[in-house]
Amino acid sequence: MNASRFLYPFITIFFVIAALTFVLKNTLVKWGFDVDVLLTANALFFILTLIVFLLQKKSLASNNPNRLVQAVMAGMLIKMVVVASSVLIYSRTAGKSFSKMSVLVGLGFYIIYLITEVLLINRLNKRPNA
Repeated sequence: MNASRFLYPFITIFFVIAALTFVLKNTLVKWGFDVDVLLTANALFFILTLIVFLLQKKSLASNNPNRLVQAVMAGMLIKMVVVASSVLIYSRTAGKSFSKMSVLVGLGFYIIYLITEVLLINRLNKRPNA
């Protein structure tokens, strides 16, 4: 099974979100969004999702079924710490220009990446009693 073909959906999502952000830049700024925050959130979730996905994919090769559960929980912890730290750093450095809408849309990016990650891990997990 070629693992690189499972990375294409993540790459596609990354480029679609980045392209939409660039194309709609003026409109987003007019509505009060911070485009830099959206692009940073997209890149951050892309990298985090790739790391966690590869961690979970590696755990599928183990005969121990607990490995996948451990990988999923470790991935959630990694994402939670990085996202919370990023939002905290952004809120402290942005001051009055803090854009709540940009943070919320960025978290929407997280949902998109998460759904894709879960669907792909389920597709990879072909064990009968999984």
